[in-house]
Formats: sequence, C-alpha cells, structure tokens
Amino acid sequence: MNYIGSKLSLLNFIESGIKSCVGSDLSNYSFCDGFAGTGVVGAHFKQQTKQIIANDNEYYSFILNKNLICNNFDIRELIPTIEYIENFDIREGKIYKYYAAGGGNNRLYFTDYNAIKIDTYRQAIESIKKDIGEQKFFLLTSIIIRTSR
Repeated sequence: MNYIGSKLSLLNFIESGIKSCVGSDLSNYSFCDGFAGTGVVGAHFKQQTKQIIANDNEYYSFILNKNLICNNFDIRELIPTIEYIENFDIREGKIYKYYAAGGGNNRLYFTDYNAIKIDTYRQAIESIKKDIGEQKFFLLTSIIIRTSR
C-alpha cells in the first residue's frame, strides 16, 4: 500500500538493527511495532518471531494489522462470501455522502460510482460480520488497499 511514512523501504535496516542487538534467531522474541501504520513491519517479522504486538492510533491501521498479522486462512474459503458481497444491493452510504461529488458536499475524493461501490461492499460486509469472523479484516483490508491506489 502506498502510504506516506511507510517503513517498507526501511525493513532491511530495521531487521539488521534488531538482529545486531539480539542475534539472528528471533523465534523466542515478541516484536512490538508501536507505530504500526499499514503493518508492513509486523507482517515482515510475523514468521520470524513468536508474537507480534501492533499499535496505532488509527482504526484503519487496526484493520490492516489484524489482517496481516492474525489472518491465517485459505482464501478459497471466502468465495461464497465474495459472491454474496458482489451481488449485494447497491447502496449509498457515508463515502458517497461525504467524499463524492454527488453526495452534496462537493468532494472529489472518489467518483460517484466508486464511492457507491465502496459503500455497498462495506455495508455487505457489515451485514455478515458475525458470520465471517476474522475474515472480515481481510475483506476490509481489500477495500482499503484497492481504494488507496
């Protein structure tokens, strides 16, 4: 995800700094990312450490990190859910109202079409969140990443 302040380009530097202090085997260590953002650092260390602790002030960051760090499922399990979401009745919502020209606030972050699509997908996920558990974070992450391009 293209994000101002992303630590993606610093991963090798961060890893070499940590390993120079504690050694190359991180498997018995917990890793804490206090400014987790898009979760690239936590995801990088996920397979190397016993635990990842991620923190950030923004809720979108919680969603991204919950997906990157906690989800361990076969994506094929989501095929029926994705079909449900793609066939959900089209609905306007907050994104359309506040971030698209047609919403009445003269905002141009998204086209009307894309804003309504985001709202529809988001509302579809909300309608089944109790049934899909942690997989909702994968679906929400997919929306966040796709709309940030």
